[in-house]
Amino acid sequence: MTENATILCQTDVRDWRIAEDSAEDLVGRQTEDWLVQVSHSAYHGLTLTLKAPDGSDRVVDIEIDQGNVVVRSYRGDEPDAKMIIAADATYVSSCSEVGLLGRKLIRYEPEDADFYSGEVPVNMGTLATEIIATGDTFRASLEWIGEGEDGDYRPVDPNDRPILRFDVSQRGDNDEWEDVPDSSYCTQLDARLPRPIRELAASLILKTVEEAHAAGLSLKRVCERLSWMDEAAAKAGDTAPFLKTEFIAAAE
Repeated sequence: MTENATILCQTDVRDWRIAEDSAEDLVGRQTEDWLVQVSHSAYHGLTLTLKAPDGSDRVVDIEIDQGNVVVRSYRGDEPDAKMIIAADATYVSSCSEVGLLGRKLIRYEPEDADFYSGEVPVNMGTLATEIIATGDTFRASLEWIGEGEDGDYRPVDPNDRPILRFDVSQRGDNDEWEDVPDSSYCTQLDARLPRPIRELAASLILKTVEEAHAAGLSLKRVCERLSWMDEAAAKAGDTAPFLKTEFIAAAE
C-alpha cells in the first residue's frame, strides 16, 4: 500500500438505503456512518481510506497509468485486486488469489447477486474483522471466509447459510503465533450472528482449548467437538460438553 500524505479532506458516508427510507433491510452496525479520508498517494494519485464502524479499514488507491485509470483495493498491507479502466473496457485482475490459511481474497458475483441485499455477513470474512480471543499460550480466531453448509456459501439457496470457521494458534518459543495442527474447523454458528455472540464463541473456544491442554487431552479431538458449537452453546459458555467425552476416554 502506498504511504499516505496529508489528508486533503474527509467526510462521512452511509448506506444508500437510509436515504431511500429502506433502512429496515440493514442490521446492527450497517446503519452507522463510515468515515472517508482522501489523501495523495506516493505515486501522485489519490488514496481513499474508508473506516468501517467496527474499526476496520478498506483502502482504495487511484492512479493514472499510461492513459488509463488504475484502482487497487486493500484490506491489509498488500492489494487484493487491481482494476484498470481503459478506453475499450474495464479489466479486473487478482493481485493475490489466496491469503493466509487459503482464504479467498477475490470473489466475482453478478451485479444482482444477493451479496447486495445484506445476505453476506457484515464481517465479510476479512482479516481485519475476525474475532480473536487471546490467552497466555493459545489464541482462537473466528471468522467467515465464504463457507456455507456445504462448501462455498450460496446466497441464492434458501437452505444455505454462511458458517463461521475457527482456527487455533499457539505461542511459540520465539513468541510468535503458530498454527496448531488440525485445529481449523467450521462451526454450526451463523456468520450473521451479532458480534457479542461471536465474541462469546471465540472466548469459549479459547477456554476449552486451554483446559484441554492443561489436562493433556488431544487438541485435535477437542477441536472436532468444538465444530458442533451452536449459538446456544456459545451463550452458555460451558466447556464441559466439548471436554466430557475426552475426559472419560483419558480415564479409561
